[in-house]
Amino acid sequence: MDLIQKLNIPKECLVNNVIPKKDFFEQNMKTTERNLFTNNVKQIKWLYSLKEENINIKKYIDEEKEYLEIEIIQLTLKKEQKQEKITEIIQKFIPYPILLIIRYKNRYKLSLAHKRNNKNDTEQIIITETINTNNWIKENFTKKQDEKLIQTLNIKNLNTNNFYEMYEDMINTIIRYNATNEIKKEINKPIKEIKEITNQITQLDKKINELKKEQKKETQFNKKVEQNIEIQKLKDKKEKLEKELKGE
Repeated sequence: MDLIQKLNIPKECLVNNVIPKKDFFEQNMKTTERNLFTNNVKQIKWLYSLKEENINIKKYIDEEKEYLEIEIIQLTLKKEQKQEKITEIIQKFIPYPILLIIRYKNRYKLSLAHKRNNKNDTEQIIITETINTNNWIKENFTKKQDEKLIQTLNIKNLNTNNFYEMYEDMINTIIRYNATNEIKKEINKPIKEIKEITNQITQLDKKINELKKEQKKETQFNKKVEQNIEIQKLKDKKEKLEKELKGE
């Protein structure tokens, strides 16, 4: 049984239509984005559309956002490179909440993005949060955490009060999965705490990488030493946060 079958989506939600690349090209794409799609994308297929009338889950609407349905789309790649950028483009151009399944050979990644209405331009949406799995999931699910992730994303195990809560549940599942991968240990903390800690770790990683880039360009020895000290301080902070995630 492959990943899509394990999600256990009712057959009433099946679409199974290929989305032509030209549909994206017509959305004011930059030349670089077009080239990315041409060179790296093999196929984009709309697998399922979850709507109130075919799955009996309520819509969610408030002043900022609308979760009227959830789309499940599969992106099949020719090449592994640049998949994060391609994922970002697809999430940007499709206004609905999407579970995007990225496939390359016999491996998968998953991508989700919370979106809200742009009050200044009703034709546009704003992405408020994006989460992608931080490693490739093999088709045979050889890792315990991969198997657990897909089991948790089985529609029978998700919050189905409404489409927003369902989508939020999917996102939280991937946040927990990513954190578990990061520290190589099962995490039992509340999702709010995991989010706070992992956000801090992400910011530290960003600062560390920026300092390393600066250090490569630096010619003065004393400056390099100062940068090394600062990098080590940031690494120590990161290690402390990782221990906090582990519950140590």
